[in-house]
Amino acid sequence: MSRFPEETVARREHTRRSFTAHFGALGYAGYPSEPLIPRDDESLLFTNSTIVAVKRLIERGGVPRPGFVLQQACLRTQNLKETSAEVLPEFMSYFHMLTVQVHPTVAPMELLPAIGAYFTDADGLEPDRILLRASEQVTPWALGWTCACPGSGLELDTRPATFYRWKYGMDDVVGNGVTVAIRQDAGHFCDIGNIVQLTRGDGGVVGYEFGFGIETYLSRRHSAHGPYQTSLASVALPFRPEPAWMRLQDALVCAVVLARHGLEPGPRGRSYVLHKTLKVLTNLRRRLGVELAAIEEAAARYERLEFGDDGGAAERVLEMMRRSETDHEDAVEKFRSQVHAARRRLHAVVFPELRAMGKSRYGLADDDMDSVIKRYFPGLIRPLRGASGATGS
Repeated sequence: MSRFPEETVARREHTRRSFTAHFGALGYAGYPSEPLIPRDDESLLFTNSTIVAVKRLIERGGVPRPGFVLQQACLRTQNLKETSAEVLPEFMSYFHMLTVQVHPTVAPMELLPAIGAYFTDADGLEPDRILLRASEQVTPWALGWTCACPGSGLELDTRPATFYRWKYGMDDVVGNGVTVAIRQDAGHFCDIGNIVQLTRGDGGVVGYEFGFGIETYLSRRHSAHGPYQTSLASVALPFRPEPAWMRLQDALVCAVVLARHGLEPGPRGRSYVLHKTLKVLTNLRRRLGVELAAIEEAAARYERLEFGDDGGAAERVLEMMRRSETDHEDAVEKFRSQVHAARRRLHAVVFPELRAMGKSRYGLADDDMDSVIKRYFPGLIRPLRGASGATGS
């Protein structure tokens, strides 16, 4: 097994180069990536897949033959929906994709061997570690995979039909696809990417797409602790195989990337994504006992690794974190005031009412009522002992 994060930068560069060189030798030209904040798609907050860069081209039928290679930075916001620090989302929020967009006249039995050769020849992956999850009903075009990649495996119809179908946000264009998986050291297979046939409603083929996330591919390729370990985040901030720590890495990366794009935290849209990211980062930093100075150092290192220079994003992240932590402290203080007011109400109103009811309705003595109240309000019963109508402060 390769060593991560020590080999992360070199392995990532090798994957980029081997992918583009392999398909470039087959005639696939390079294609420019889409900015992280999409230029022409107001339906998206961020570019979240390679298809964003080529949607308009596909809709116009403008993909050249045989196709092109694309490298794309992507950001997805699903991880922000998970509130527990002990639950680790499978994928990182910010990641890099490699994809080949293929002309519709390229036959599957021309494309599939090229994909198989990338894994086995260009990247040196043993064929018996590769598995294709396909469907006889949904993806019959992929059934020649084991001929295209001898020694690999083919798994048929083990998932619901929806597993083999994609939507792209394009009018009348859907995808029927297969998933590529790689066997891990423990013997099980983990998914790394997809090969998708894009079709119109009338069944006409619009093209094909093959792609994967670099971080995910490297983590499966080398049986690492998931994409968090093979991300540049683990070069910037030493990796620890703990859910809370990996979520801290994820939030740190997102904060730096969003700050680099000039965003400020706010209540709506992209600004709200940054607001939520800073909140997660602040809470996890406090929970894990990480000093702000360590966060700033890691943020600066990550910015240099990801973007090649120091654009001030680390300083902006630290400044925004300080504001976020001040807001957090203010919120805690306000909540503390509310709790204190509730405690006063318990002593002044609620407990006396309960005691009066206990005496009048059930004929209970103070000691009997104390034992019950103590069960549900530990630590609050002692100031009440004495007279049944006594109140505490």
